[in-house]
Amino acid sequence: MKRLCITLTMGAALTMAIAMVGSLPVGSRHGTLSADAAASCPITVRDNGSTTLQNIRFAAKPIVESQWAPGTTILQVINGSGNGVSDLTAGNADVAASSRPLKFSNGETTGKYVYQIAKDSFVIGVRNSPAMAWLTGLTKANLKQIYDAQASISTLRWVDLVPPPAGATTDLIVPRARITGSGSQPDFISQIVVTPASEAVTISTTGLPRLVEADEMADAAENNDNQIIYTSLAEIPSHPNMKVIAIDGVVPTVANVSSYALPRQMFVAVRDTALVNRIDDSRQVRADDWVNFLRSPAGDALIANEGYPTIPPASVPPIPDWDVNLNGTTTLTDLGAVAARWGQTSACKGWIRADVNNTGGVSLGDIGGVTSHWGQDGLICNGVASLPDTGYNPGTNNCQHG
Repeated sequence: MKRLCITLTMGAALTMAIAMVGSLPVGSRHGTLSADAAASCPITVRDNGSTTLQNIRFAAKPIVESQWAPGTTILQVINGSGNGVSDLTAGNADVAASSRPLKFSNGETTGKYVYQIAKDSFVIGVRNSPAMAWLTGLTKANLKQIYDAQASISTLRWVDLVPPPAGATTDLIVPRARITGSGSQPDFISQIVVTPASEAVTISTTGLPRLVEADEMADAAENNDNQIIYTSLAEIPSHPNMKVIAIDGVVPTVANVSSYALPRQMFVAVRDTALVNRIDDSRQVRADDWVNFLRSPAGDALIANEGYPTIPPASVPPIPDWDVNLNGTTTLTDLGAVAARWGQTSACKGWIRADVNNTGGVSLGDIGGVTSHWGQDGLICNGVASLPDTGYNPGTNNCQHG
């Protein structure tokens, strides 16, 4: 009896959908609805943000472009996490990569769905040389003393640290830092409890420029005695002449990111439904596909291959095709969204959400794509409350919605 009831319900839904379709003109109607103004082919997705995540982004680009060929291009700007998030807020990007959590307090999460895609650790490194052989470990308090030294950094020696590391020399300490537009710089100094103003004076006093990328930090450690840097786990294999320093007695590894003293989180953000017509904006539809790839088993394998601890992928995509109107569940309203765009076609498959089965046309197959997931959950972020700066939704897809 239960199976019969389900069958009858699905049959009724399909009958209603066909009736809705029958009330609309048949044939290509692309461009006739005001909601279709942003639908286009070819599609260019603007992916801005994190330099730390650039290797993941570069590796994902050809895969996603190939999956959605022909007609999809991922245009990437490597301009730092803060700049990428600002670009997304301003509508100058479709997706933003961030190597730090987005901040609720200053409005960064507003109008965005934010997904964690990987973990990391701040790796503290120095040169692997005879002159630095004595240094094997520091404390977070030591790091604070270094980056909080301000003008005193010009006279701060290793032996002056409190407590001094075993075997400390009288050589001057030279801290290096990332650009302020990166996600790494504010995240790192917040974890060691140093204010931006104090850190700015410290770095300015060294007379050395801020570095743009994580690999530049590792290069600086490899080539200069007494320079101390912070970088990513992913940089360790490619920098054999950098020595990783234990912090509070623990050397960071992929396996211990959750217990290490200086953990990191990696995110990707897209705009939410309040700021963009997600149903018909082709760039946003493809940006959502970018998120789905990064949270898929294939994306997980790619991230692991780049040297980052991963977030296990969910059993369903965070922004599933079958929730056409993105209201968080799969119901008759999704069939109505398909019917409203009935007969539209494009050279780009999946160019609007009504193309549920991603064939390049809206037809009966798309109704089947909805009904086969009838009653299932849709957009994971839908209805999730804003969260504080220190957290994100710990659910299946790790989504933060502000």
